[in-house]
Amino acid sequence: MAAVIAPYPRSTPARRPAPTSSRPPLRVIPGGRQAARAYARKARPVHPAVYHRRRLGVLFGVVSIVVVAYLAVTGLGVMLGGGAARAEARPASVAPAASAASARPSATYVVRSGDTLWSIAHHLHPSGDIRALVDELSSRAGSGPLQAGQRLSLDGLVD
Repeated sequence: MAAVIAPYPRSTPARRPAPTSSRPPLRVIPGGRQAARAYARKARPVHPAVYHRRRLGVLFGVVSIVVVAYLAVTGLGVMLGGGAARAEARPASVAPAASAASARPSATYVVRSGDTLWSIAHHLHPSGDIRALVDELSSRAGSGPLQAGQRLSLDGLVD
């Protein structure tokens, strides 16, 4: 079996009109690029919707900066131990309980609502590194969370 390829009949293709561009024709502007930029600004003013979008973008940027700054300042205050939690921990009841058996009085701390091991340690040792003190308080408090009314022995921790 043989295949024969027959050529298409010779005919002239139909002429299509040249595509028209939506762009205006190019013009040569004397003065170089700076003059062309100035001409473009004068020729096409910016649409009012563009101004609205730009204003919204600037407003969004300013609001974002304010929110981030607020979160940074409040987060820094919490990290430094400021705020209401610290105000509650200050008047903590550190009551030395006199023991008849020992010549040296023992000290206990009664846990209040909102107290943490870190706030108690900061109250006992306001300056310097308190990580070792927090570890010692943690071992004395037990494995569970602190409960209001719980008593922590401060023997050997308070000078």
